[in-house]
Amino acid sequence: MNVEEAIEHCGFGFHQFVIFLITLLSYIYLGCYASSVVYYQKSIPFVCVDNINETKSFNFTSECIDGCSKYVYESYNTSIYSAMNLACPPRNIAISISQAMFSLGLIFFVPFNSHLQERLGRKPVAILSCILMSLSILVPIAFPNVYAVAAMRFLSGAICLALEMSTYILGMEVIPLRYRSLVSIIYMAGYGLGGILISPISYIFEYSWKMQIIAIAAIPQPIAILYILPRWLVYKDRIPEAIDVLNKFKKENSNVSFSNLKSAAEKNSLTLRETVAELFGKTEMMWLSITCIMSWNVINFIYYGIVYDIGSLSGSIYIDGVIIPSAELLVPLNVLFIIRFGRKPVIICFLILTAVILSLIPIMKEIAFALEIINSFAGRFCAVSLFDIWWGYQSEVLSTRLRNNGMSLFEGLGKFGSVVAPFALQLNKIQFAIPFIIFGIVSLLPIPLIILCVPETQNQPLPENREEMFEIKESQYKLIAQGSSAESK
Repeated sequence: MNVEEAIEHCGFGFHQFVIFLITLLSYIYLGCYASSVVYYQKSIPFVCVDNINETKSFNFTSECIDGCSKYVYESYNTSIYSAMNLACPPRNIAISISQAMFSLGLIFFVPFNSHLQERLGRKPVAILSCILMSLSILVPIAFPNVYAVAAMRFLSGAICLALEMSTYILGMEVIPLRYRSLVSIIYMAGYGLGGILISPISYIFEYSWKMQIIAIAAIPQPIAILYILPRWLVYKDRIPEAIDVLNKFKKENSNVSFSNLKSAAEKNSLTLRETVAELFGKTEMMWLSITCIMSWNVINFIYYGIVYDIGSLSGSIYIDGVIIPSAELLVPLNVLFIIRFGRKPVIICFLILTAVILSLIPIMKEIAFALEIINSFAGRFCAVSLFDIWWGYQSEVLSTRLRNNGMSLFEGLGKFGSVVAPFALQLNKIQFAIPFIIFGIVSLLPIPLIILCVPETQNQPLPENREEMFEIKESQYKLIAQGSSAESK
């Protein structure tokens, strides 16, 4: 019996539900943190005051004036924007840089994430990530300047990658095959719920950006109580420990025995020596890797473009912060489409819908405010659906060893899209429609590669090694498999 069969025999019992719930809480926390930057870096109305001793009431025009000696803000301590005087050039670029630094941190940590998780295990990495995340959030309070904020955003990006990857894999590796699509989508809904919850939290502490940060750092993380999970134990050839955990997982009335559980260490001897470079070693893997990286860049570009644009619709960052992210709560409905049609057709449809919806936002803005809100809501739903479905696809197509390496590499290199997103939004100062037209066009770019270069993973077991990955692809990679065969001859 291999570990995949053992997990299927265990089903989805109490222990699996606890693991799912704890990892879901981590995704809610990540959603809170990812969206929090929009609130504690929000724009504050300002006015230029040439006479710094002037005390009359001001008309806050939010107009930058060359040579102005001092800007006065409507409220001083409610945002980094006002507290650090980031209203006008050249200092205003610091906001976009701070947003981009988060994604650069993710990219930087890619080479180290897989190594740490393979060496230490998912659980220790997740616990360490939670601790470092809370500490990094608090540093700008002690050192309130733009350099500390940018540096901690960089560090937080690296930590977020480790926490996101470790918690996702911790949850998915104990979930039976028939539940994985639903659980994957619920994780993303939890991420969206975190994005909604941060809006009232930020509103409660609106008077102080420092209190907003403290409130985020204080969110509890119970991930320390998780088990060390059986798939990783089998992979490390710690079979007796894996059997003990599986016996806890199985149903009380189950008579199944795991005494014949096979070690994956010997079976996957080649896999132990696989590196990230092997993702590009064969024709099939090269095209799969290129498609994943390109798709992640497009998805991140669209998603973070929508996230950072919150507040431009209703004029209130708190109203938009509840209405638009609420679209993410509908993401679990996607499981109905995935079960019926598979991941590939659903991904392609969402890319086309995203292109159409985002391109229509400027037109809707001219027609009616309600239509603009509805269109933006639909755009957020499509963007987060793509994020979730593609994330789940990667975890299903890659082998156990490459699951860490591949997912880290693909998402890390795919974060260049989120680095560019805040700067693309600056184009709305030229014309409001420009960023949305760009988002719409970019949405269509990965469709040809997805059609030709990736297999359908629906109802397929998680591959344990590279050979099993090829078994999945050889049955579906018609064009590329034939090309590879011709090359080998």
